[in-house]
Amino acid sequence: MFGSFEQFSMGRNDIAWVESSVTWNTRPACVDPTIVPPALPESWWIIDVTDIVQDFLNGSYENYGFQLYAFGDNASLAIASKEYSTTNWRPELVLDYIPVSIEYTTMGAIKAEFR
Repeated sequence: MFGSFEQFSMGRNDIAWVESSVTWNTRPACVDPTIVPPALPESWWIIDVTDIVQDFLNGSYENYGFQLYAFGDNASLAIASKEYSTTNWRPELVLDYIPVSIEYTTMGAIKAEFR
């Protein structure tokens, strides 16, 4: 992250988009933006996207990705891309999840259920 900004937000995109052809003027709208506290220069942001990912998974919204942007009178923001030459500056999405548990049932209980 480089630059200065007054506010930084993250939200989900409202429509599908194509990385190779999207521009500032054709970018999707950012839906339900959340203000994110600033990070120190040249450091990582940690943003909890649990609720948005859950909405993607349960079908509440189509998964068109996330949008990050700065806003304010003198806002500017630069974030390294996935192609950036310094690999440890490239953005990452890390998902920590808890697998769905399977209820333990004995074969005897299953057989009793189907008699």
